Amino acid sequence: MDSPFPSWHDLAVCYQNVGWTLNHQTDVSYPEGAPVLGQRTELSLNRTDEGYQYVYFSAHDAQDNPVMVPQLYRVSMTRRFFDEIKSMKKLLGQQQQSATPPIYQMQLVT
Repeated sequence: MDSPFPSWHDLAVCYQNVGWTLNHQTDVSYPEGAPVLGQRTELSLNRTDEGYQYVYFSAHDAQDNPVMVPQLYRVSMTRRFFDEIKSMKKLLGQQQQSATPPIYQMQLVT
């Protein structure tokens, strides 16, 4: 589990900041009736000195509700800028989702 965040957090930016190259990123919604609700993000990364790595991550709020990837985050070329903003509320004027902070993020690295 990662540190608590005030809103959804893109781990791809963190990995890139420590030298990994992002090869592919996709968001996958869990099907209706799945034992897990929400969605996960899948990353394919590589680094010259480390080889390849796959990361799967998802987020839940303080009430254990799934936190979805904000739609605007994926359609904008400036998505990395959003990670520099403490709260998307400052940029957009309102929250994209009704999540109760803190947001807890789980990641699986293979």
